[in-house]
Amino acid sequence: FGTKVKDSHNAYVAGTYVVPVTGGYDFACEVFINGTFATNQNSQMGIYVNGTQVYCGIRYASGATIYLPVGIHVLNVPLVAGQSVEIRVYTEGSAPFYGASSAFNYLMITRSTSV
Repeated sequence: FGTKVKDSHNAYVAGTYVVPVTGGYDFACEVFINGTFATNQNSQMGIYVNGTQVYCGIRYASGATIYLPVGIHVLNVPLVAGQSVEIRVYTEGSAPFYGASSAFNYLMITRSTSV
C-alpha cells in the first residue's frame, strides 16, 4: 500500500500504522493477487498488532484460478496509542504478484469509537 490518499495523523509509514489515539478502529483491506492456484490453495491476509496476528481473512481457489482477491474487513478493533499495526499477505499460488490497479488494492483504517 504505497500510495496514500489521506493520512490525517501521518500514522502510516513504510507499511506500518502506529496508532495515534486509543480507541476502536475499523479496517477494510483487499489485495488482488495474480498467480496460478490449484484447487483449494489459498491466499490469506492478516491484521497484526505488535507482531501478533489478531484477525485473518482467507480466500480459497476453486481451480486453475489466475486472479484471487483476498480481503479482510473488521469493525471496532480495540487499539492503544503507540501500538504498531501491519497488514500481511500470504499466498500458496505459484509466481504470485499483486494486481497493478489501486482499485483492487486498498487499505482503510478509521477510528470508529473512543474509549
